[in-house]
Amino acid sequence: MEKKDKKTMEEEQNISEDTLTPESEKKEQEAREKVSAIQPSVPVLIENEKDLDDVLKKHTLWMKSILGDEELGEGVRANLKGANLAGFTLEACNLSCANLEGVSFIGAKLVDVNFTGASLQKAFLQGAVLKNCNFHHSRLLEADFTESDIADCFFSEEQKKDAIGLF
Repeated sequence: MEKKDKKTMEEEQNISEDTLTPESEKKEQEAREKVSAIQPSVPVLIENEKDLDDVLKKHTLWMKSILGDEELGEGVRANLKGANLAGFTLEACNLSCANLEGVSFIGAKLVDVNFTGASLQKAFLQGAVLKNCNFHHSRLLEADFTESDIADCFFSEEQKKDAIGLF
C-alpha cells in the first residue's frame, strides 16, 4: 500500500468531488461539442401531454445513443423551440442538450429535470416551480424566471447575469 505524506492527503481532502482534471475537462468538452454539433429536429408542436411524452421518449433514446448505450442515430434530439408548456408538470426527465428556446414554462412544475447543456434562451419561466433541476452548462440568455419558486437548483454567476429574475 502506497504511503502518502501529510501534505498530499490534505490536498486530496481539499479537492471537491466535482473537480475535473485537465484530461476529464477536455473529454467533457469534446463530448459537449460532439452533442452540440448534431442538429436538432424541426420544432415539434405540443398539443397535449402525450405529444410531450413522445418527444421525451425519443430524446431519451437519442441521449442514450450519444452516450453509447444505444445504436447511434436512435431517437431524436428534442426541439421544443417556441412550444407552449405553460402549466405542464415535468418530473424526473432528461432534457440535456435540448432546444428549448422561447419555450413557455409559465406556471409549470419542473422537478428533477436535467437541463444540462440545453438552450433555454428567451424561455418563459415566470411563476414556475423549479425543484432540484440541473442547469449545468445551460444557455439562459434572457430566460425569464420572474416570480418563480426555485429550490435546490444551481446557477452559475454568468447564468444569473444572463437570465431575468434570478437572485
